[in-house]
Amino acid sequence: MDDFEKILITGTVTILGGFIIHAASQLFLKLFIEPLQRYRQYKAEAVMLLSFYSNLLHSRLREDDDQGYRDRYYKAQDEIRTCMANIKASYYSISPRWLAIVLRAIPKKTRFKEATKNLLTLSFLGQLLTEDDGHKKNMELAQSTVEILGAEW
Repeated sequence: MDDFEKILITGTVTILGGFIIHAASQLFLKLFIEPLQRYRQYKAEAVMLLSFYSNLLHSRLREDDDQGYRDRYYKAQDEIRTCMANIKASYYSISPRWLAIVLRAIPKKTRFKEATKNLLTLSFLGQLLTEDDGHKKNMELAQSTVEILGAEW
């Protein structure tokens, strides 16, 4: 094998190695980093929505409520449910999920299921509350959810 063949083989292996490294990094970026960023955006949105609509978390619609209040009430329900669906979809799109859990970038699956269940319950606002529950039940549920998602109330 002369010098020209060695140079040719070295160049070919270098180019192939660079291609493989680039492909692997793009795969990691698309399957792990970007879904993790989307999850964090939806997590921040969930915290924002729970904070913004905290005054509605214990309220119910009454017959004498005006249309503007009803629209805001229904909008709050829809936004919280949509956010729950988005955060759930983004959580399950992270791959490998075990790595994100080990790095503590996302909560464990059981805690995450609890958070999504809480968000769904909170999306009903005060409709599911009974007289015995009082006004603090949904606020405590919201605080618990925000804590699971890794933020402070």
